[in-house]
Amino acid sequence: MIYILTLFFLIALIICYYLFEKEITTPSIIFCCTYFLSTLCTCLNVKEWGVKLQFNTFLVFFLGTLEFIIINYIIYNYFKNRSKNKKIKNKIQIKDIKINKKFLISIIVYEILVLLLLYKNVLSIASEYGKYNSFSEALTIFKDVTSYKPITRLPRYLTLLMKPIVSAAYVAVFIFFNNLFTRKKDIKLKIKENIIYCIFPTLYITQRIIESNRGSILNLGVSIIVMAIIFWSMSNDWKKVFPLKRIGQLLLLGIIGLIVFYYSASLVGRINNKNMYRYITFYAGGSIECFNVWLNKPDNIESFRGEYTFGRTINDLNDLKLTNIHTNNKNYSSFVYYKNKMVGNIYTSYRPWIHDFGVIGLVILQGLLSTIFSYMYYIIRYNRDCKYHKYIILLYGYLIYTIFMHPIDSYFYLETFTKSSFLMFTLMLLMLHISLKSNNIETLKNKNIW
Repeated sequence: MIYILTLFFLIALIICYYLFEKEITTPSIIFCCTYFLSTLCTCLNVKEWGVKLQFNTFLVFFLGTLEFIIINYIIYNYFKNRSKNKKIKNKIQIKDIKINKKFLISIIVYEILVLLLLYKNVLSIASEYGKYNSFSEALTIFKDVTSYKPITRLPRYLTLLMKPIVSAAYVAVFIFFNNLFTRKKDIKLKIKENIIYCIFPTLYITQRIIESNRGSILNLGVSIIVMAIIFWSMSNDWKKVFPLKRIGQLLLLGIIGLIVFYYSASLVGRINNKNMYRYITFYAGGSIECFNVWLNKPDNIESFRGEYTFGRTINDLNDLKLTNIHTNNKNYSSFVYYKNKMVGNIYTSYRPWIHDFGVIGLVILQGLLSTIFSYMYYIIRYNRDCKYHKYIILLYGYLIYTIFMHPIDSYFYLETFTKSSFLMFTLMLLMLHISLKSNNIETLKNKNIW
């Protein structure tokens, strides 16, 4: 059955590729691609994990995918027909965004100082709870006491000081690709002119390495690729198909990224006894079998309805004294084993939805997810005269990782509606807004506003 499911995702991916005009940044294409790769990794471990996919598991994946694609297609047709009826101009002019370099350098200095403070605090926590002979050993201790068994955490003020590093990274990526595709000019010269913006995502990656958080680096990588393709499509008035040759290069880049992900484990203090093949397929495909096991033998632990799906939001509301809800999600990340071999402790997005709200909840949450991302994408694609067009590109680029991570967990509902995310959205959109406003004023008055 797992082979049939993998074949289904491959066929769905091919159909979506042609159904949605070969635009590979379309939500449904991304959705089917990630599930195809995930189930393919499961297929490679059928004997290792004792995979016997049950029919009801197959049905959840099958119907969930159909729902996502159908809603995406309905919204696609709505925007396409609306664009034809209103005769909205297809062409959009991408203008350079210029920010005073002295201001950019001051932000870079700020970020470096915060990173030094972060480094000092990580070593301080590692020293308090253990002994180490290298930075990677210090990260092992730090990750253990702040994440796996949270005894302590970084100071609150420091986590707030780091928020601008994250926001600036995504805004800088946006500006870099915006400026890269503005006009017919030598690409090498444009990269040289805008290379300063590459410093910000580099500093963000450094931050995540110091925190032993590789997942966020992968999320940034996904956003970089998606925003690059969107700006490329816009520069070609959405009339050109992203070349298959380039798609092949992206796949190669993805493979290189996974190899780096594997070898970076020891660098960031992760203990790893698996070879590369087992390690990567464990992360990418284990969730399918874990969900299969759970669905056919669900846990019976009592929990507040919604705590698996909106756990972090509930905790935030409790912290703000707006609610007083006791959560008991101890079994949320329990490990699944097959003959003493660990399969994993991730269960796809479907597990929290079904656990909290049943099949009806799954239908509603999946439908809402497809609706939100489809609307964002087709506002970008067809409503280029929209006042908030640039802001929506940035949001879509920032949040798209939740679709890529759909086979892993329900990150959209788990992380989006939290204090941390709202602060992040506010900072990102404010940074972009100030950049656009200052750019307009500088263009009109020919002055350095920053």
